[in-house]
Amino acid sequence: MGEFRAWLRGFDDARAAAALRQLGEEYQHPALSWFDRLVNGLNRLPRPFLAFGTLGLFTYAMVDPEAFATRMVGLNAVPELSLIHISEPTRPY
Repeated sequence: MGEFRAWLRGFDDARAAAALRQLGEEYQHPALSWFDRLVNGLNRLPRPFLAFGTLGLFTYAMVDPEAFATRMVGLNAVPELSLIHISEPTRPY
């Protein structure tokens, strides 16, 4: 921080004020349309859903351990897909 202040002292007040104003303008938020607000709201949903879903699974495991174990065994039978399997088509040769 000291180097920045020393560097800033080399400017006159008008240039320093202009530089700080320009820096502040980078962080101004433009007016958002209804669509932007909708998408921003949708982008905030996955994290709470994952958190509450995890808590729900913990609760389910405590309430009915046998059914939870059966469901997890069934879930384990689902094959995993990696990005390599998805991105490369099956080659006939």
